[in-house]
Amino acid sequence: MDPPPSSTSSVPQLTVSRSLEDEGDFPAALGTTTTPPALYYMGSTEPVAIPKVPAVLQNLRKRSALTESASRLCIVLVGLPGRGKSFIGRKLGTFLNWRGARCKVFNVGKYRRDVVGMGTADFFKTTNSTSTNIREQVAQMALDDMFEWLEEPIRNMAETDDYRDVQDSVAIFDATNSTRARRDMIQRQCAERHFDVGVVFVESICDDKDLLEENFRQKIKISPDFAGMPFNEALKDLKARVKNYEDVYETLDDDGVSYIKVFNLSAKILANQIFGRMSKVIIPCLMAWNIGSRPIWLCRAGETDEDNSKKSPNVSGTYKSSRSQNARLSERGRLFRSRLRDFVRDRGTKWLKEQEGSYTPSIGKVDEPASPSGPAKTFDYDERLATPPPSP
Repeated sequence: MDPPPSSTSSVPQLTVSRSLEDEGDFPAALGTTTTPPALYYMGSTEPVAIPKVPAVLQNLRKRSALTESASRLCIVLVGLPGRGKSFIGRKLGTFLNWRGARCKVFNVGKYRRDVVGMGTADFFKTTNSTSTNIREQVAQMALDDMFEWLEEPIRNMAETDDYRDVQDSVAIFDATNSTRARRDMIQRQCAERHFDVGVVFVESICDDKDLLEENFRQKIKISPDFAGMPFNEALKDLKARVKNYEDVYETLDDDGVSYIKVFNLSAKILANQIFGRMSKVIIPCLMAWNIGSRPIWLCRAGETDEDNSKKSPNVSGTYKSSRSQNARLSERGRLFRSRLRDFVRDRGTKWLKEQEGSYTPSIGKVDEPASPSGPAKTFDYDERLATPPPSP
């Protein structure tokens, strides 16, 4: 008679006697004696001999180098003029500050205007050695201020000897950064600092003609470089500036660095070597933004049969409505639904007609149209209900 099973363990024991060399599909170089079937059926909490594959270890080392536990990050914007870099920089800064990080945008164009004033397209010619030196100097000024700002929390902590709360600091370096030499210089200076600074490049690429025209229109409208210039003259100067940059532009193609490419302002995103905690935060934001304008209405839910039901205190002693998510609309709620439909249809149709009337098919033929303006409209629930329905 077979002996009874041991009371100390109810899990069947698996004895492994063959090595990987016995399995023709697995190389002997993996260096483990666990058979593939045993390894495959093991539970997630059981110890498993992990094969030491050189290629895997090498990739993990690269990933570790790109995922340092640094509380400072430098986001370097890359792209030709009129590609939405400053738009991306401002949006990222607002989002990261809202998220709790300490964030600031360093716009090299502002430094340039503070030094030499407004610059025409001739100032950006690569054959103009004088202006090239000035642009390099103002870029270095912005970098120095950026590093000073990133180092500020470290100095404050050293003075107070309090290192408990280290707030994330994210600097956004807003410039064309159109050449590989400029980007290498930025990365080298970040690496030479005595405090860790992660670097992520964000390149904005735009080849959609309609989107590019809208970008040009927005840049001419808000950029101080074109203040007071007629629209057609400003457009001609901007296109000449873009041509000067296109002659020397080098796109990001070094897969050894961390970068994100944004195509047509979020139509497509390409991420390379993005592993860091803060780096991964910005990708969903870059995918969500656009420069289009549209009406947005905020509306509360319609009245339901349960809204006027008896309320009872909950466990905390406060009163809470018993309204459920599947509650049916009351008579007033159904009337509100119909009125809301009419409101959105009427206002939406009016807005579409306004957009069609102010749209410029070709940006180079007419001057900038005036943007429609007017006071914001509020949809009042009770006022709309008081309006009698239209006659059938």
